[in-house]
Amino acid sequence: MDPETFLFAPVNVARARTQGVEVEGSIEPVDRLLLQVAYTHTDTEDLATGKPLRRFAPNKWSLSGSYEPLTGLVLTAQAFIVSSQFESQALGRNPGYTRVDAGLTYRLPWRRWPLRDLELSARVENLFDEEYEEAKGFPALGTHYVFGLRGTF
Repeated sequence: MDPETFLFAPVNVARARTQGVEVEGSIEPVDRLLLQVAYTHTDTEDLATGKPLRRFAPNKWSLSGSYEPLTGLVLTAQAFIVSSQFESQALGRNPGYTRVDAGLTYRLPWRRWPLRDLELSARVENLFDEEYEEAKGFPALGTHYVFGLRGTF
């Protein structure tokens, strides 16, 4: 960011190295319950400065579960765990964070032409009102609610 105009000017990195690994798995311990985990490790370096690339969290976890207690009703929960990340020489590191989301979807049991399916959904994002910034200086939303209606023709 230009300290005089407060405008952002993107700058390309001349040479960089990026390497990492992603692992994911899922298990259905009982009927209608699915548990999933995913992990990403990313190692980056700006070869001109020796510093990590901006805004790449070295470690990211995703834990999720879905449960269908009744046919057509699915309850979900997700947790995202993101490690701190290098922002810039002047700003240092952007701290890591944990965000939890929860929701449900319900597929209505009736069908009426021209609809083949009609599904209601509700989701709470950032359930515990975590204060964090995915990019330094740009705060994420607090707890918020999303409602939806989706039809398939």
